[in-house]
This record gives sequence, structure tokens and C-alpha cells, in this order.
Amino acid sequence: MRRSSPAARGGAQRPASRSCLACCCRSCPHAQRRRAGQQGPPARTPTSRPRACLAPRSASAEDVAAVSLLLTDLAGDPAEQAAALAALDGSGLTDLLVALDMVGAAQPEHGAAVAGAQRQVRAAAAEASTAWDDATTSRIAAGLLEGVNAATAVAYLVVDPAGARVDLRLATAVGDALHEWEQTHDQLFTMLDSIGPSGAPSSPMASTLPGLAHDGFGMLVVDPADLALRHLGEHGTDALDWLLADDRVAYWFGDRDWAVAAGHAAPAALWNAMHDAVATEAGTPELRRLDDEVVVLWSDGVLRAEPDLAPERVRRGRP
Repeated sequence: MRRSSPAARGGAQRPASRSCLACCCRSCPHAQRRRAGQQGPPARTPTSRPRACLAPRSASAEDVAAVSLLLTDLAGDPAEQAAALAALDGSGLTDLLVALDMVGAAQPEHGAAVAGAQRQVRAAAAEASTAWDDATTSRIAAGLLEGVNAATAVAYLVVDPAGARVDLRLATAVGDALHEWEQTHDQLFTMLDSIGPSGAPSSPMASTLPGLAHDGFGMLVVDPADLALRHLGEHGTDALDWLLADDRVAYWFGDRDWAVAAGHAAPAALWNAMHDAVATEAGTPELRRLDDEVVVLWSDGVLRAEPDLAPERVRRGRP
């Protein structure tokens, strides 16, 4: 089974830049126009693109405000917003969220501003993901896993109770990237987060994530695959097609050790969602194939301990 390891818990690690977001944001034409009281995006010239302004850096409270202003301007031009985030790439997107998170963790008095800026990043990514082509979507999804301490940022991007949900293609591409990363590295793409004095995670982003599991040693496990699978489950038969491709059932319901991550509730939720998406009592050949594979994989362990994880039709026997 794939187990978590210290090397995997933060995702792929690489040195963070020492530059400051404010350096590029203050020189950005968007920020200059905002300070001058001008509204809307600046005239586009080869040197006025805002993309470099979102380059991930170590951040300060001033940078949080600058990023928020820039994202507000970009929101008025969806095409430019999609281009800016595509140029930032996946690793830059997760690095930006982590840089903002560090401000919130170190300076709790700026927590509301940090949370607002992070929600803007997530909303911008959700909207932009509807405009990216398939190649761009796949590239960005793979890049998301390359950022510093990326696991929490990936989980944050794929879950949003308020409704800023990433496009199905990006959710699927994130599932592809997680599948490939964990298979290649033979470990889970998870991260451990400490518990703050209030009992909440020390990471502001992690504090917004539902259902974090305790590792038994005073830490919380952030598992983006848990939330990614739940998100995919909302897309019914499209998710079923994804799950049945490339032997994914064997990995997500068999090889992966959910017990050291968020538990089996996520793959069970995906399984149940497949049943909810199929209206007929008898299901479909694809759904019956999924049932057969999961029952074989889980019958001796998971379903014996937690029989209610199975869909109702499976528990009472299929027609």
C-alpha cells in the first residue's frame, strides 16, 4: 500500500524565492492605475501584462493588499485573467496561496485580508479553468503539485463550499496528476499540519478544509486526494468514466492506504455518487463493473469493518 512519508507530506519541495510580491505588484500597471484612482485594466502593451505581478514570492501584509487589488482588476477581464493565471502556471498558483498563508499564520491580525485574497485566487482559478484548453489544463494541474508545500493549496483549490468550483476538466486533470504522482513516488501526496492554540490548523487555508484527520501524534493530515475524489463524485457518470480508466479502481480502492490519510470516506463517497448519478435500479454495465471491483477489493477489510460505506443497492444486493 502507498503510505505517507516525510518527503511526500509537503509535496515536491523546491527553494522559495526571497523576492517580495510587492516589488512586482507596485510596478505593475494594474497597481499603478489603482493607486492613481483609475479603474479597469490598463491598455495592453507588450510590457504591461500583469502576469509577472502574480509571481509567487515571500509576502507581507502590504503584498496581500496588492494581490487583492490586482485580482480585482483581472476579474473585470476574464480573458486576461485566464491568460495571467496560465502564465503563472500551477506551481506559481500554489506558491502564491502558500505565500499568502504564511502572512496569515505569522500575522493573525491580517487573517481576514489573507482569507479574502486567497478566496479571490481560488475564484479566479475557478473562472479561468473554464477558459483553458485541455493542454493548458493538464499542464497547470501537473504544476500544482510542484509548488512548495503544495498539498494544502491543492486541497484548497478543489473544494469551495461557496460555489467557486474549478471546471470538471481541471478537477479531472488534478485527479490524473495525483494518480501519476503517487504511483511514481510510491507514497501519498499529503501534508501534516500542526494544531494551533485554538485547536484549529496552523495554516489558514487548512482551517477552511472539511474533515481533516488526526495522525495520532498531534498533527492533522491534509490529503488533497480526499477532496479531489469528493469533487469528482459530484460529476456523476463523467467521474465514473475517469475512475474506470487506466486501472484507477485498483489503486484508489486497493493499493492506496487511506487509513494513514483521511480514511475511506472519500473513495466511498465517490462510489456512492456513482450510484446516485445512475437513475436506473439495475445500473449500467460500467457501474456493475465498478461494484464488482470494489467489493472484491474491500470485502475482507473495509466493508467488514464499515459496511455502511457501500451504496445501498450493493448492501441489499443488486437486482
